[in-house]
Amino acid sequence: MTLKQLSYFQKLAETQNYTQTAKELYISQPSLSYTIKELEKEFPAPLFEKEGNGNRIRLSPSGQIFLKYVQDALQNIEDGKNAVSQYIALEENILNIGYIHTFSLSNIIKLFHEFQAQPCGGMITLRQEISNEDSKLLEQLRLQKLNFAFCLEPTDGISGFPFFQQELFIILSKDHPLAERKSLSFEDIQKEPCVQVGHAHTINRIVDGIFQSHNCTPRVAFEAGNLGVALAYVLGSHCYTIAPQLPTMDFSRLTALSLEGISMCRPIYFAWKTNKKFSKNEQLFFDFVSQSRAS
Repeated sequence: MTLKQLSYFQKLAETQNYTQTAKELYISQPSLSYTIKELEKEFPAPLFEKEGNGNRIRLSPSGQIFLKYVQDALQNIEDGKNAVSQYIALEENILNIGYIHTFSLSNIIKLFHEFQAQPCGGMITLRQEISNEDSKLLEQLRLQKLNFAFCLEPTDGISGFPFFQQELFIILSKDHPLAERKSLSFEDIQKEPCVQVGHAHTINRIVDGIFQSHNCTPRVAFEAGNLGVALAYVLGSHCYTIAPQLPTMDFSRLTALSLEGISMCRPIYFAWKTNKKFSKNEQLFFDFVSQSRAS
């Protein structure tokens, strides 16, 4: 039993005429007859009875019983289609924006507030998703579970542009001998043990570049799986790590110092799935972020 069979049955029950029904459905009369015969195979009795010698027919007692259920079923399907359409229309007013946890929440909130203060943005709900791993954000973009993301580095299948430069600092325990300084020179940290986050982390490439420009390499004492582990190691040792300054850091026990004469920044990218066709609201948010970067 198919939806086409039910639709044809309902129309034929309404007109009680094969020729007229076929015309209104824009199909041939043999095609209509075949569809109805296939439907009647589902029942032990015919659904229609002939009336006279022409194309006029009428519902059989079995057909009269079945018609009400068909009408209800087709109406429920139509109601379901409308409900889905309304849901999609609502969902189009919701944008899921992901960001890496080391991107300051205050920056995200400021951007959201500014967007929603615009006449075009006031009717759009922004839903934030935070992740500890850049790779998870990128995967959610590929699966279109996120509309956009602020991430560290787009990869295959993901497009993006640098949204802003995030400043990096030397993070030390307040028990570290260098913690009393207001800033540090490269010579101060050149031979100090450091903690790196992951093997291929974007910050490591920045640090490696700084050391390579001085013809040396950092003295890595520990390679942490994430920033939280790196900070815990720093607190328990006289090592340093390089990271952005975040509100979640315990600055009663940590200090953040700049590196004299060296700009330490990493780009935070605004990213989306490559070749994605933007909805109207996605385009509004994309244009706003692009203009915010330009300003």
